[in-house]
Amino acid sequence: MLNNCNRYLEQRLEHGERYTLRERGSVLFIKAATNLEIYKVDNGIISKRIQGQNKCDYLMINTTELVSNFVELKGTDTEHACDQIHDTVVFFKQNQELREAVVDVNQVKGYIVSPNGNVPNINSVSRKKVCRELYQLSKKKLSTLFDHLVFIRCVKRVSAGYRPGETPTVILVDNNHLLIV
Repeated sequence: MLNNCNRYLEQRLEHGERYTLRERGSVLFIKAATNLEIYKVDNGIISKRIQGQNKCDYLMINTTELVSNFVELKGTDTEHACDQIHDTVVFFKQNQELREAVVDVNQVKGYIVSPNGNVPNINSVSRKKVCRELYQLSKKKLSTLFDHLVFIRCVKRVSAGYRPGETPTVILVDNNHLLIV
């Protein structure tokens, strides 16, 4: 999809293929629901030479359903992760060569991945700001604007009784229970 960013294309996946995103000790295990392109954003599409620019770690584009998923792999500061995703999306929206990843798609979502899964207060300014931006850019809206931002705890082992979706604010993943994108 982002033809001018092929040098930052980290991986191309087809239906059912698995991949692991890694950044400074945080990981996310994923499985492709359909065709998926994974781009490096931090020190990739957005260079570290751009001073003061918040940026998330990855962009995963479901090229079949036209869904852009911005991913920040975080240790603890989830409030800052909200700002990183928001500022990355705005950067893409304002850049003529990158706009298609947020304007010409059906849905825009954000994922904050943390081993401890701290979720910012639903009323936090950072969370509201990023959710509003993701919601407004999406042609196919989810139930609420807050559903466009997903918090993921990547753990060593998901407990046997866990069912995804029971806790809507946080999804648990491990190497056997992957995030399906």
